[in-house]
Amino acid sequence: MLFCKIEKDEKTFKYLKEYLDFISEETDPNKNILNIDNKIQHEELYIHLNYRKIDPNEDSVKRHREIEQWIKNNAKSFRQYLSSIKLLACVAFTMGFKKGSDLKYENFIDMCDNINSLKNVLIDHIF
Repeated sequence: MLFCKIEKDEKTFKYLKEYLDFISEETDPNKNILNIDNKIQHEELYIHLNYRKIDPNEDSVKRHREIEQWIKNNAKSFRQYLSSIKLLACVAFTMGFKKGSDLKYENFIDMCDNINSLKNVLIDHIF
């Protein structure tokens, strides 16, 4: 599967708004959405390392092993998560939410419910 059910939480809402801002504010014709994907993954790894009481800025074997383990355990599901948010960003953008500040949490909840209701019926069969 390429997509997951979208969690209706503050973190996903924050990331959705970041994607919308990226879409609307970036004027470079060579812009690459992978830059924001990498930024978000970096944030997640930073949080994870702090949670595990490992200095994210330290160049250590322990840090490298923990990052490798996180990638091994989470890379596929995290890509599904980001792909699902990007799909949601596409829907939001076409509904007129051009920037993150345009979007209210109630709109986010409604869009998540709609996307999630189509996941097994339509979305899982896109590719």
